[in-house]
Parts: sequence; structure tokens; C-alpha cells
Amino acid sequence: MPDSTPTTPPRCEATGNVTPPVAEMALRVTRSPGAPPHTTVRCALAPHLTYEHEGVVRELADPSGHVWGTFGAGVPVWRVRVARPCPEPAGHLPCGLYEGHRGPCVPARSREADAG
Repeated sequence: MPDSTPTTPPRCEATGNVTPPVAEMALRVTRSPGAPPHTTVRCALAPHLTYEHEGVVRELADPSGHVWGTFGAGVPVWRVRVARPCPEPAGHLPCGLYEGHRGPCVPARSREADAG
């Protein structure tokens, strides 16, 4: 019997560390309440050829989005910004990335999968 479960597109899955100064920036970049910053982030993008990775540094409590961080292979998160959620669908689920992201949409994943 064939499996009818939809497949999830692959993700880059690179990881980056969030240093204490960057965690502080993630708290101060917005007045929106939310969770404390993660100590490690995973790239949320679909596989890509560039060395810049993007991951959620901090979950926000309101619908304004998340605090996203940019990092490189072996380089901790060096830039943070608040970005609204992508309004496009990723198959039958909402996209889990930010508005205007590069590459294809990918479905949102659980907070546990992104936490570090």
C-alpha cells in the first residue's frame, strides 16, 4: 500500500551559535514580547548554494513574525532582524519562512525542531 503522507521538502539544516551579544540584540531589536533567544539555530531555508544561512533566533508572541538571524558555516549569528511571516503556501501548509525570503517556500516546522 503506498504511503499517502505528504513529503516534507529537504532543508539546509546547517546550525549556528547565538553569542550572548547577539542574544541581547535579538531581545532589543523589537518591543514585541516573546520567548528568550535560542542558543543555537538551524537554517530554515531549502538547500541552497550560498554560504549565508537563515534561522529563527527568537519566537515572538504576536503575529509580527520572528527575529531571524544570519550565520555562516562555522560562523556564529552575526545579524538579526524582525521579519513578518511569508504569506505564500508551502504545499498544503503555510510557509515557515519570512516574507521575501530567497528560494522556495518550505512548510513551518515545530518549535522543538528549531530550538537549541
